[in-house]
Amino acid sequence: MVSCGMTDKAKQVDYIEAHGYFVRNDAPSHPSCYYDSKETFDSIFGCAAFMGEGGTPTQIDFTRQSVIAVIGCETNCPTKYIPVSLMSHADTLCLKYNVEEADPTTYTMIPLLLLVLDKAYASPNIKLEKQ
Repeated sequence: MVSCGMTDKAKQVDYIEAHGYFVRNDAPSHPSCYYDSKETFDSIFGCAAFMGEGGTPTQIDFTRQSVIAVIGCETNCPTKYIPVSLMSHADTLCLKYNVEEADPTTYTMIPLLLLVLDKAYASPNIKLEKQ
């Protein structure tokens, strides 16, 4: 079993955080956390474009990139997942992240963090570690 702890052999993985996506209402209840094809990704996530600066969803090129997703449970507390580190060790990617929750609201949401990385680090073995 691989730990997300720092080791001499672990390498930091560069990523960008994707914005402008949401979990679709018809997505399965326990979706994967790793996506390497547009078809699979689009079956779980929809685009949420809006007017103004930064309103276009992050472009993802699945021929060169893959995505790691942290998907929370539906909640009425606005929740934000903040990436701390993404490391590669052997055949496993380890993502450490923090969670920030706000006061309850009158609406619900599904918290989501999407990290886009180079397919050179492609691995279906993902370990998520909440700090």
